[in-house]
Amino acid sequence: MTQNKPLPEYRYRIHYSRHGNSIYLAHLDVMESLLRALRRSGLPYVLSQGCHARPKSSFGPPLPLGHASRCEFFDMYLRDAIEPQAVAAAFAGLLPDGMAVTRAESVAMSAPMLSGDHKVRYRFPFKADGADVMACVRRFLSDPATPVVIRRGREEQRYVIGTAVLAIHDEPGHDGPSLAADFSQGGKGQPSVSKIVTALVEHLGDAREALLGVERICFLE
Repeated sequence: MTQNKPLPEYRYRIHYSRHGNSIYLAHLDVMESLLRALRRSGLPYVLSQGCHARPKSSFGPPLPLGHASRCEFFDMYLRDAIEPQAVAAAFAGLLPDGMAVTRAESVAMSAPMLSGDHKVRYRFPFKADGADVMACVRRFLSDPATPVVIRRGREEQRYVIGTAVLAIHDEPGHDGPSLAADFSQGGKGQPSVSKIVTALVEHLGDAREALLGVERICFLE
């Protein structure tokens, strides 16, 4: 009996940003938005196997609710080899407000996805007169003994920053003062960036108004 040869597959990594209203979309909503856009793109995507077939894909680490990002990504699979620029262009006008594909690249089928243990850089922009608040944020993030307390109803989770913050440095080139911080994620007992930011905002109190947002800007090697 002649066996059918498997159809070719080509893997692409789609890089996209999230700003504006899209920072309030939950991760599942973002996944569905991306797959809906892929279905409407006209690209020859590969379907997953099983009863509920959908475009074959895999996604990067979830972005915490309320955080902006310029470095989100997901992988998808096509039946034909297409120029990455054309792949990126196929998503134009198909994503929710605030989401935009920044580029696409061809990726080897054997290339690993980002693991649970990874390093990431965040940017903290402040109002023009927010230098004092920026100094407060720097102190909060730079002390390994800083407590990170998360309260949900009657439950309370306690951490310390420990080794979660790897480096802190000024981020020049913006209208107001801006701070960048490198985080290690996924280590045993480490608080996530989401938990650290939640504790930071609570620590700032009314001074939080000087913090203009939180933005994931890149994943580190």
